[in-house]
Amino acid sequence: MNIELKPFNDIPYELQMETRNWRNSKEVKKYFKISNITVEMHKKWLESLKETNPKNIAFVINKDNRPIGVTYFHSVNYSQKQADWGIYIYNEELRGQGIGEVVLTKCIEYAKEILNLNKLFLDVLKSNHRAIKLYEKLGFTRIYDGGGTIMFHLIPDS
Repeated sequence: MNIELKPFNDIPYELQMETRNWRNSKEVKKYFKISNITVEMHKKWLESLKETNPKNIAFVINKDNRPIGVTYFHSVNYSQKQADWGIYIYNEELRGQGIGEVVLTKCIEYAKEILNLNKLFLDVLKSNHRAIKLYEKLGFTRIYDGGGTIMFHLIPDS
């Protein structure tokens, strides 16, 4: 299994726009608090990726040279050296194959080595048991557990 993270700014605009359809698909949106991303919201997000010191950084996940999902950092705070992280794989048949673990491991390394971050946050719906198990396996610690979500953080190399 060959997993590659391709920077969003390096992929064709058509694929950048197609990822909105993936994110809004029934199989993906059930894992998010915001269930529908409008075209306007998506275009604004795409523009934010082009900023100097962007608060949003995104990658298309390629498996064997085929785009299968998106991973991203958001709310990047360079002075506090922290960010939030997220992922989605749009094809349900590809979930549970270890792709998320490979991607998250690469993202933790990217956060430390490239972004110089010392803390990552993420939140997950309590119903997403597979993701919770992965986050705990990779060393994330629960910092909030309320309502329908759990918030985790990771201090790399802790």
